[in-house]
Amino acid sequence: MGEFHFRKLHVYRLTLMICAHLYRSTRVSPIAARPIVTQLIRASSSIALNIAEGAGEYRPAEKARFYRIARRSAAETAAALDLLIAIKAVPAEAAERCHRGLDQVGAMLTSLAKNQESRHDAGEPATNKHPKNRNAGTRGRNQEATKNEE
Repeated sequence: MGEFHFRKLHVYRLTLMICAHLYRSTRVSPIAARPIVTQLIRASSSIALNIAEGAGEYRPAEKARFYRIARRSAAETAAALDLLIAIKAVPAEAAERCHRGLDQVGAMLTSLAKNQESRHDAGEPATNKHPKNRNAGTRGRNQEATKNEE
């Protein structure tokens, strides 16, 4: 079985760093803030999971759909973080780094989704085709294109 290429995506690695920072920042939050913290952790995890799922898809329309879902999860994460700042459960200065990262993730996911939508509209297949459709002669080109595409 081949390597999961989503691990090489910058947007995925940045998301993992944000998730880890959020988790560390909220470990000792007030008990009253726990429902929001739980939602924050779920939403941020959803970003990474949907990036992985989208990267594993081979149909452009489906890839775009997963990237759009991940983008919405990034917006939800930012909103949950805003709530925690508003109730003073997380210091604003600690959250600022996450907000900047979430802005970057959102922009990257928008770009990935639009790229896949334009491929779909043009009738082009995605570059990381289903493994059953891959042959040895094009494998290297497809993997390189996938790195550039995503």
